[in-house]
Amino acid sequence: MKALRQAKDRVGQRAFAEGTKWDPKHWALRLSYAATEGFGFREIWRLRLSDRPLRWSEGKPGLNVPSFDAGFSAHFGDNPTMPDLSSLHCAVLDDFCTVHIDEMGFVMEAGNGNLVVNPDFLRHTLIELVWKAKLKGKIPDWAVEHVNLIIPSSYNKFSRVGVSFDLVRSEKVKFSITGSCGAASGFNCSGTVNLTGTHDLWGGSK
Repeated sequence: MKALRQAKDRVGQRAFAEGTKWDPKHWALRLSYAATEGFGFREIWRLRLSDRPLRWSEGKPGLNVPSFDAGFSAHFGDNPTMPDLSSLHCAVLDDFCTVHIDEMGFVMEAGNGNLVVNPDFLRHTLIELVWKAKLKGKIPDWAVEHVNLIIPSSYNKFSRVGVSFDLVRSEKVKFSITGSCGAASGFNCSGTVNLTGTHDLWGGSK
């Protein structure tokens, strides 16, 4: 408990938001700890400007640098240009501690220093908590492993809802079909087929 409370991020600010499902101080944070036993600690996201000089090439990619429109790429799944949004989640009880990584972090610090729970909490709840945890053992394992729910989130610009099926998934090849509909700008639906993989034809992994 002491170590988690004193932990700092890379610029010396508090690293974790502490709370419990009984804490009356912050109702949104309390809701996020509904499935957490004991004291919960979630890594805090903070938006910071890069300390590197701004370059024109970063604002306007060259011909050899691909750029993705978040709204269009959402038809094919999560936007590949998004940064890693995972966060550390710890739970401390009297006799043991559990630690895991949430694929989608949702506790952020606002400009005024207050903690907020952003809309990505919906994706975390439905996919990581319900689909992959609560329903595990109640539905076939292949469904949990190969069926992916598409929930409005930062990864798809909060624009799509649907489902994706991994027909083939291995270390080198993934073949999936996706069906989704617009959740924000009009009710438009689409179906896509995705084939991704790696090779070492020219040395290294591509």
